[in-house]
Amino acid sequence: MATLAHPPERARADSRWADLERLRSSHPMMDAVIEEVRGRRIRVGDKWLCDFASCNYLGFDLHPEIMASVEGAIRQWGTHPSWSRLLGNPRPYLEIEDQLTELLGTAHDHAHPYFGGPGVGRPGRSAGGRPGPQDHL
Repeated sequence: MATLAHPPERARADSRWADLERLRSSHPMMDAVIEEVRGRRIRVGDKWLCDFASCNYLGFDLHPEIMASVEGAIRQWGTHPSWSRLLGNPRPYLEIEDQLTELLGTAHDHAHPYFGGPGVGRPGRSAGGRPGPQDHL
């Protein structure tokens, strides 16, 4: 697989690789190790910075009420009940899906965790129970 450090031969002639390499080598936040977080501030090395780069658009990641509400479920289920949904459905997922279905007014929603955070979609409404073009995952 090609990496930024080793692009495929045909791509090396593309000037965009040089631009990316220049950015990678000159920008202090490229591959930075974030040592600590305090609200919306992060510490990289000995410098505290404002975090404008997180993907937590609604700010729920640090919301005290939300953080407090998950403690019991984490103690019971761990941080990630990672069974394949084909083999088993953890009860919390079904409860979340029912609440989302009611909140969004949809036929059925499906919660699926992944390493980047939870996702929501409406799979299986097409013929044969498979996701189709009208479904979003």
